[in-house]
Amino acid sequence: MQYKPYLCKLMSFRDGFPLNHYPTTIEFSVAQLVSIQPSEVAAYMRLCAYGTATPGPNDRPTHCRSSTLEVVKKAISFFVPNKSPWIIQADGVSGVGNPSRSTDVNQVIKQVELAEVRKQGRASNAKRDMKRAEFRKTLRLLEARCVATNHFDLASRLTAMMKLQFHIIGRTDDICNIETADLRGHSKFPDTALQMKVSWSKNVRDERSCPDQLLLGANDTDFCVLLALACYLESTLTEGKNEVFLFCDDNEVDRPLPNGETQRVQVGPDRLNDRYRRTLHTIWTKNPDMLALLRITGGALGTHSLRKFPSTWCTEHGYDDDKVEIRGRWKGKKGGRVVHRYISPEQLPTDAKMAACLAVGGPVRYKVKADAHVTAAFMADIVCPSITQFYSDESNRIAHVLGPVLLWAAHNPDMSHLLTDTVRNRIRNGYAAIRQQHPADYNPVDKVPLHVYQVANQVHIAELTEQEQHQAANAPPQDQAGDNGVGLRTAAAAAASRDNMVTMQLQLNNVQRTLAQHQQQTNVSTLTANLLLTLLFMSNFLYSIPSLCYRVTSIS
Repeated sequence: MQYKPYLCKLMSFRDGFPLNHYPTTIEFSVAQLVSIQPSEVAAYMRLCAYGTATPGPNDRPTHCRSSTLEVVKKAISFFVPNKSPWIIQADGVSGVGNPSRSTDVNQVIKQVELAEVRKQGRASNAKRDMKRAEFRKTLRLLEARCVATNHFDLASRLTAMMKLQFHIIGRTDDICNIETADLRGHSKFPDTALQMKVSWSKNVRDERSCPDQLLLGANDTDFCVLLALACYLESTLTEGKNEVFLFCDDNEVDRPLPNGETQRVQVGPDRLNDRYRRTLHTIWTKNPDMLALLRITGGALGTHSLRKFPSTWCTEHGYDDDKVEIRGRWKGKKGGRVVHRYISPEQLPTDAKMAACLAVGGPVRYKVKADAHVTAAFMADIVCPSITQFYSDESNRIAHVLGPVLLWAAHNPDMSHLLTDTVRNRIRNGYAAIRQQHPADYNPVDKVPLHVYQVANQVHIAELTEQEQHQAANAPPQDQAGDNGVGLRTAAAAAASRDNMVTMQLQLNNVQRTLAQHQQQTNVSTLTANLLLTLLFMSNFLYSIPSLCYRVTSIS
């Protein structure tokens, strides 16, 4: 148990022994735990922070941070029988309750916090959030490192893990424990998105806490999770690596139990997690180019930086903390309030909007061109036969989403490093046989921009026409997640204005198309139709006034 060492050290200190006197296997009696006093806990905390239980006025808490003392407090509170705050009795000396929830203990923590503010405490080891340029540089160095060692599988795997971790605001152990069968085509958007559960997340305590989450393609290939998954899955499945876990090999070992027996346990995810962390740590601490880039912003990176990055990205694009918590699966029991038992965790409107925000460069759909001569049979037999065979359930349309992605990647020279030669040559040679009038450098797939919006409680994902794309491009610009120093309020206002304008334009275009169809079917008079279109134009103009004001304010 992770809290037991703290209790053992406290009891060793309390009984006058060296801190490592009691082993973690020892069991303390209820009487021993009840007898712990707040003054003893406070003295132990001062020993941890100052190096002495009785620090003088010139001593500084340079041995540990206040955050470490908070962990000590939580660990001791976990074991004491009485969980109530410490209450002093009438005699003014004795008391009852939880000794870690006392004035003495809180005062020590506050003193250490004050010293930290004054730069008199231990320096922080907290890792900052990653920036976009640092994310890209890490991908390039991973790719270069693995190409140099001719280790395609590792390059494709680790880069796919990074992109998926960003898209779902995940922890490293979340990614390492995802099973291959967790991926599915989305039930509501079967040709556009995927869905998956992240049931291993730290804060998941029951099945309700891990609803399906939506995955969308991104126009920026360095952040496109569909591109990463399509290339990785087809390449690895083609090589016969049919594993339970998405990113690691099945690796079971016999682990001894205290009673002398052995238990068969899965160690593949833990080993991958360790390798993933070590590889990233080496890049961030030893590569000269990376170190030069890190010095621009200052501060160190850790694997948790990969979770802080998308959280900050979403916040700076106008999304509040609650929405980030839902996407990142931080929403647990929420303080135990009964009302939350009756609120469904399936927050598709919020999750879809967050997925669109995390699709850097804008969400896209990989769509086969109308004159490309590509059939469903060609997709299943030539483009993604391994994915089709593995996900054989007809209700799982994952191949319908990832097939066009693979076809696009195989015909894009910049994406050649994401596919094995076997897969890329199979796809290119197969399409060359049916290409007909198209030139050799023709790509049969387009990336079509998408817009995710909500009407009432329904989520819609619409493809943007060229006109709508032009109108969206003229909307107020979005912030670049801290890269240009724009304030959070300005970024939130710009993002909201841009989103609302595109949504309104889509709805107006839908109404216009409906009116045109209605006019043809029922012979509505031209006067009536023109009057309705005029009203629509006026409403569109009135809606654009806030955007014009925003632009004038920005210029001024």
